[in-house]
Amino acid sequence: MPRRRQSTAVEMHQRLRREVEALLEELRPYFREFREEILRTEGQEREHAVHKLNLLATYTKKSCVLFLKSEESGTIALEELEMAASEICSALRAFHVHAAITWSMPKVLPAQGALLAFDALVTFLAEAARSRAEQEVYVTMGEKIVTFLVDGHDTWVDRWQSLWQEKHGEGCISCRNLGYAVSVTCDISRGEVAP
Repeated sequence: MPRRRQSTAVEMHQRLRREVEALLEELRPYFREFREEILRTEGQEREHAVHKLNLLATYTKKSCVLFLKSEESGTIALEELEMAASEICSALRAFHVHAAITWSMPKVLPAQGALLAFDALVTFLAEAARSRAEQEVYVTMGEKIVTFLVDGHDTWVDRWQSLWQEKHGEGCISCRNLGYAVSVTCDISRGEVAP
């Protein structure tokens, strides 16, 4: 029996290592690109590249932490997700992207939904940062939907929608012009985090 448990532990360790390595492999080109940008630029452009690298490093760290937490029990505590989101929002301030988040989730979340909600939040805010314009984003993190409220429907919103649907399928995003703002709703109830 102990040998069987040891074999199972080794298999689980190897699977976790492969999955974390796959995440890092997917992000490696971005690390390389930002490093090269830092080396070839000066002044504000270099500072901007450093901020991009910092955001990517924060995202990588928090994604790995959430993934490993999810492997322990198949769930993620809401406070873990809140801490991860808080670190991302802090890193985004360097891009003049300010996010206010309202949480409407249970204290413990199924791992798949929590990881997908985090991915939606980070990718949306990263596209806002890419637009290089000051942005205020109001976010409601729900168990089945994530809603973003922004000043207007800009091209970066379309770009994010297209990238998200390419990764997670059609029909999971809806946009509504409320007059005073645009509401972008992302249905995370039927999606999966792509490897």
